[in-house]
Amino acid sequence: DKLKEYAGKIGLNVALWEEDFQALDVQQAISRDLRTGKAADVDGTPAFFVNGRRVIDRSFETFKTMIEDARRAAKKG
Repeated sequence: DKLKEYAGKIGLNVALWEEDFQALDVQQAISRDLRTGKAADVDGTPAFFVNGRRVIDRSFETFKTMIEDARRAAKKG
């Protein structure tokens, strides 16, 4: 497992990490996040959303415009 390998590389207690990773609440959270990502058509990371809209063009200007639009919409209410 790559995650297990990475856990070891950064100095985590791998046995404890694996125990925590297998915990029911953690597995449920992972499953929920995967379902949410698939529903939003996320196919990789990082993925960015502003006010529920996916940001495809990650330029500063695009983020700025989307955030300003979201703020204006929130003020209208």
